Amino acid sequence: MFQVPETILNKLKCNLCDGYLNAQPVVVKDNQQICAKCYKILPAEEMEKCVREITFEALGSCLVFPCRYHLMGCEHRFVWNNENGHEAECKKRYFTIPDVASINNNKDASMSLIKSEISTFNNAGFNPEDLVYENIYSTIKSIRQCLSCNTQVTSSNKNLCLFGHISCNNCKQDMCVACVKNLDGNSRIACKNASKGCQELLYQSDVGFHRDNCEFNQIACPINKCDKKFMFNELMSHLRNNHADKIFVTNELMKNMSHKDQILVFICHDSIFKCLYYYYVTSVELLVVYLGPCVKAQEFSFEVTVEVNKKQLKKKLGCANWNNYMLASGVSFDKKELQNDQQEKLSKFALDLKILREN
Repeated sequence: MFQVPETILNKLKCNLCDGYLNAQPVVVKDNQQICAKCYKILPAEEMEKCVREITFEALGSCLVFPCRYHLMGCEHRFVWNNENGHEAECKKRYFTIPDVASINNNKDASMSLIKSEISTFNNAGFNPEDLVYENIYSTIKSIRQCLSCNTQVTSSNKNLCLFGHISCNNCKQDMCVACVKNLDGNSRIACKNASKGCQELLYQSDVGFHRDNCEFNQIACPINKCDKKFMFNELMSHLRNNHADKIFVTNELMKNMSHKDQILVFICHDSIFKCLYYYYVTSVELLVVYLGPCVKAQEFSFEVTVEVNKKQLKKKLGCANWNNYMLASGVSFDKKELQNDQQEKLSKFALDLKILREN
């Protein structure tokens, strides 16, 4: 791997965001270099005009790139395609400034602090001695306003989105108003899981679908008395490492069912399933829930075979998804199906459950 000299680095920047061309795809459009992040959010018709730089990508895979904030003191380095969200969390991304009240009370001390903080930027072309109190005061005052209603916010009334946009308590929403991107005439919105790593920018019509299927969604552990939440890709390891004695690593289970509600957790087909067993006085109901992106739930079904009094009953149903299973109906067996006598309660019975992947 080769560390890129400073003189060359300045030529390996995106013309749209000024970030380094450190991941694929790298494209060219109208003699402009465009990085992978910017290319991803281009309108579809603009993407079609781009030409991919395969040669540069091959050379880039041999290079080591600095953080885009290295002139501000960040020493982090990474290889091609391995930035892993560092720049979004880089501690050198911001510098500290005092609030408006403290500036107003002590101009000299505040200006000294501000100039000291911004001296870090000298290599990037900033000169703190050029700062004028009135200019910096008005700037700080404006950035401490709510972006929706323009009222001044305080530390107790300030809400920040992932990208530092400010809103007051009255205007706080699930989607930050400043994160809406106007591209090709249509609004795109950052995913609600942006703080967890999702980089999707969505049309309003796609928000609902993506919300149910985002890989960065958090879901509660299905084991009783475990109140922790995990992203889809973390839940599997949590179950194996912490609840190995309470899960079934199989897609088929034969079990004698009791007169109590139960939750059974399965790991099979490289996925996680939660089986809900409900016991009623005159019937039982079973529902299998797929714990993963909602759209994948339709790939699986479950088959239940009940044996009682030497009689077999078999029923099959598609798996429910984790986001709406409370409204879903499961497979049910009533008293008449399960026994022939006139007992008030159901007798115990054997149940065979299979979780199947549909072709």
